[in-house]
Amino acid sequence: QGWRGGRGGGQAAQELAGKVRAEEEAWLREELKKMAEEKRELEAAAQDTSRQFHMEQHQAERRLKDLEFNMALKQDLIRDLVRTEHALQAAKEADEERIEQLEAEIANLRSQHDTGAAAINESAVTHRGKEGKDDHSGGAEDHRRQRDQLAAKLKSREHDLEGLKKQRDETRRVMKENEASERRIK
Repeated sequence: QGWRGGRGGGQAAQELAGKVRAEEEAWLREELKKMAEEKRELEAAAQDTSRQFHMEQHQAERRLKDLEFNMALKQDLIRDLVRTEHALQAAKEADEERIEQLEAEIANLRSQHDTGAAAINESAVTHRGKEGKDDHSGGAEDHRRQRDQLAAKLKSREHDLEGLKKQRDETRRVMKENEASERRIK
């Protein structure tokens, strides 16, 4: 019988082959289960990653919109500051010009006032020298009235000048604040 074996040897080989096949099938089924589980885990991880990506993308878009809004706001503020600065500069120049005019007018009024006061003093001296004549007392009275009017006008202009100087100083202060705000915004 030897190498051919008998019926008994073939049956044992078939049983062994059947056992090997059954074990292989069990192993394959187990491997398929493991692969299916890995696939589910990978799909779940992919979904989580995708969800996380979309959330981060949404947050980044929201931050970008916020930044764009802030930039637009700062640009508007800078434009307003520049307009304000130009307006303040124009006001400052107008104030400076008006101050120069008032100072010249005040100098002129002081000169007129001093001239009027000298004329009154001269008239008073002349009047004392000619004690009997009353013609100069009316002239002296006119000079006093003119002097008083000039003094009142001078005082008014000096008051105006003081107000303009305060306004100029306030304009300068606001311009400095404006420049500081502009630096902070940039």
